[in-house]
Amino acid sequence: MGASWYGTRYWKLFFDFHSPGATAGLAAAFDAERWADRVRATGAQAISACTKCGYGYSFYQKGHMRYQHPHLPPGLDMLAEQIVAFHGRGIRVIGYYHTCNSEPIAAEHPEWLQRDEEGTPHDIQVCLLSPLLEEWMLPHIDEIVVNYNVDGMFFDGSVAHIICHCSSPYMCAFQALPRVSRLNRTERQWYGPMMAACLPSMYRKSQSIALSRSSCRHMQRSNVLAA
Repeated sequence: MGASWYGTRYWKLFFDFHSPGATAGLAAAFDAERWADRVRATGAQAISACTKCGYGYSFYQKGHMRYQHPHLPPGLDMLAEQIVAFHGRGIRVIGYYHTCNSEPIAAEHPEWLQRDEEGTPHDIQVCLLSPLLEEWMLPHIDEIVVNYNVDGMFFDGSVAHIICHCSSPYMCAFQALPRVSRLNRTERQWYGPMMAACLPSMYRKSQSIALSRSSCRHMQRSNVLAA
């Protein structure tokens, strides 16, 4: 992040805000000003604000790419209200973005999910090497940085939770590697030999994904930092 504001704000607060779609009464008593006052009282100089949670939902109003949480109170834009409140107190806002899990994408685009060697989806974890990246995630990041005055973006969860065997056209499957059923118990548990063989390729692909996200962000607002 270089010699930017980030390097001179030493007291940053990070909050997880992951809410499954079944969470009723979400943000029913949300008060951005009161929240910002409490954060300022800690002496914090920067804080995270959720743009997409670990269940795949967003809590803002502008745009059409996001999957808005089904129980977000009508008209409430938690992201916009937090940005105004925090900026008004001199506190920077880092948009938190969970890249891995998504209930709505699992329901609408099961072909974008990570899969084991038997083709079984790995929970609600998406594959970043699938068309999801170009067709949905990058446009979604565009939507956020264009419509909301975040000072930075933090991308969480961009790791290989399993060796994915989905049908991605971007060479996600590793059919040439040993099948898990042929490995001993310890090897099955840790995927040791397979992970060792895949790590160089995974690392190169993760670098490519990170570059795509940064390029997407810079094309819209070059002053927005990313991690």
